[in-house]
Amino acid sequence: MNAGRVLPSACPRRRALALLVGGLGVIAGLAGPAGAAPQAFRLETSVYVFRQGDFSSVTLSGADGPKLPESSLIKSPAMVRFDGETLALNGVDFAWSSGRRPTDRISQIEIPALVVAAGQPATLLSVTPLQYMEARPDGALEVKEIPRDSPEAPHARLTFTVKPADAAGPMLDVTCDVEVATVSGRAKLPGVSLAVGKPVLARLARKIDAPVEPNRWSCLLVNAPNGSDYSLLLLFKVTPEPANPIAGAGPMTPAELDAFTTHYYQHPQPELMGRAIAGLGAPGFLTDRKNVFIGFVAEVFAANPSQVEGWRQIASRQPQDVQDVVKAALDLDGPVEVFARKYESVAQNDRCWGAFFASGNPDHLRRLAARMHLIGEADGAKFWIGATAMWSLARNVSEHPAVRITLAAYRPDADGITRGLIDRVLDGKPEETRTWLTGLWKARTTPADKPGQILVNGVPGGGERSFQSSETAPSPSQMGPAFGPKP
Repeated sequence: MNAGRVLPSACPRRRALALLVGGLGVIAGLAGPAGAAPQAFRLETSVYVFRQGDFSSVTLSGADGPKLPESSLIKSPAMVRFDGETLALNGVDFAWSSGRRPTDRISQIEIPALVVAAGQPATLLSVTPLQYMEARPDGALEVKEIPRDSPEAPHARLTFTVKPADAAGPMLDVTCDVEVATVSGRAKLPGVSLAVGKPVLARLARKIDAPVEPNRWSCLLVNAPNGSDYSLLLLFKVTPEPANPIAGAGPMTPAELDAFTTHYYQHPQPELMGRAIAGLGAPGFLTDRKNVFIGFVAEVFAANPSQVEGWRQIASRQPQDVQDVVKAALDLDGPVEVFARKYESVAQNDRCWGAFFASGNPDHLRRLAARMHLIGEADGAKFWIGATAMWSLARNVSEHPAVRITLAAYRPDADGITRGLIDRVLDGKPEETRTWLTGLWKARTTPADKPGQILVNGVPGGGERSFQSSETAPSPSQMGPAFGPKP
């Protein structure tokens, strides 16, 4: 990490705000004994960090909730005003006056939705490592770093517990334990005027208990804890999950398989894996999904080694294509092989998606993002590796918030072309991305006055790549929805 990203005096405002916007992880999600069917809730959150000094006033208005020193909770309908910027909570939705995202003076921490069991705590942790300067005995300055696993690293830890408030009514009891540590200043270094010394943390710990209505947004403001200049705004909405549609016996149906696999990383249920393997044998189901399930099975097997032999026995009684999937997954010798191999292919893209659905590991998504630039290659096969990677990311960015979070985090370290492609995925609609990629393919043969020159990143000042090929336009199946389980 370079010093310009971690020392506020040398950073643009957006980066100076990003003291809590890195290293997001889910510590605990839905838990319970194998085979149990606890009542479950979908928890959606959106977290914002801002400098108190950037606004002359921050005011809240809405349904009253608990008010504690330095923190308060309001419920929909409600308004939060940051000078001229307004956040409106409108029950089932919320919006900023400037659009879906806030002004640049407010940094957003995007968090995937969680499925949590009633009474089971679920913790979200965001940690940011920091660098600082320290004087050596000889007077020279040395760069030090506070790692992510240090208690001295700035962090936000939010632990939610949800349960019904009354068995006869719709209200929910939500408990949120908030632990925040932000940088309130820097230690002084002799003879150095810049604020580059060891960070001084301001800490806040609060517990909020409140009854909330299901499927309606609420807002928690943690206001400049302990003299820090940074405040935290937390939005959350809790919705009861429908009964598990795949709890039953016998092979899973295709619809059950898609529901089971696509969000497995949010709610792992290895106890249902035997039914899933048996369901893969449905006629035609694996036709355009084989590699997705190779990646998925590889990750689930690696996470549950004691159960692999039983699952292999179930697979041995299934049609040959199911046995082939399981054998290929076992041959990968661990899920790291899914994304760490040097070769690239459309099939490898699908395997990365299957591995991500099983694990939620963002390395699989970063590998896909790193392949998008291949749409600039003259070789048609490489173009399709990049195109399917980009289209699949665009198609999943709305359904899986982890995709958006990973791409946004990967963007600063990507090359210029890839940054432009990431922006197109994050800012556009999936069908727009598909249409744009199809147009690139068709433009591989262009009029003679400008043969094959196409702007691939949409960013002024560069990004042209030469395509010298006479290959035909893609078939519908090539640009179809076969990059991951179908919805």
